Amino acid sequence: NVTEELERKVDYLQVRGTIICSEDNADAIQSKLRGGNTSLTVVPSGYRYHEGDLEIDGATLESLSGAKLFCTGTVVFGSGVEPPTIEQGLAGLRSLGLIVCPERLKDVVKARLDMVEDRVIFYEGDLWSFDEDHTLHASRFDYSEGKATALVTGDLEIEPDVASAVLAERFHAIHNLGTIRCSPEQMGAIEARLGIHEGDLQDSTPQEKEQETFDIGNANILAL
Repeated sequence: NVTEELERKVDYLQVRGTIICSEDNADAIQSKLRGGNTSLTVVPSGYRYHEGDLEIDGATLESLSGAKLFCTGTVVFGSGVEPPTIEQGLAGLRSLGLIVCPERLKDVVKARLDMVEDRVIFYEGDLWSFDEDHTLHASRFDYSEGKATALVTGDLEIEPDVASAVLAERFHAIHNLGTIRCSPEQMGAIEARLGIHEGDLQDSTPQEKEQETFDIGNANILAL
């Protein structure tokens, strides 16, 4: 028992960074902490701990067998997941990152979350995820149908050939947690579709360089 061992063998704890512990041990650990630089993350009782991102598909849900999950990264529900599979495979879900889920699964997933503590995106259409350096060209829209939802967690450059009207028409929402660089016209369309906006929105228009000038000073004789 961790709590009993702490009480018997540990006078105090000094930790720089984060402690992750189960709810059963949280009070004992908290009572031993000294110093103000420690972040304590508590995994609720009965939840399985999963570090990092997680994509939940049908096979994952079948293997969970009604488990409760506590994740540290982004959790994405696959577009092919059906409500009955979630009901059978997942009893609860918490995440320190984002939870990203198709709109059609909203009711069944909401019942397994803490809507106050968790950050959730219920998206419509296809999910376009930009989690690394990426350039968006106009041709991307030529090979897709309907509207999509964009999730930007990396660095997204929008090429000038993408019309601002196309951005407004083809996206339900754009969630920006990274960096988006675009023209002023494109920026207006993006702002009209912004959902979560915790990243940077930058003007990509090339800036004119100021012409360099040189002053020549001479105190005596100057020969050119």
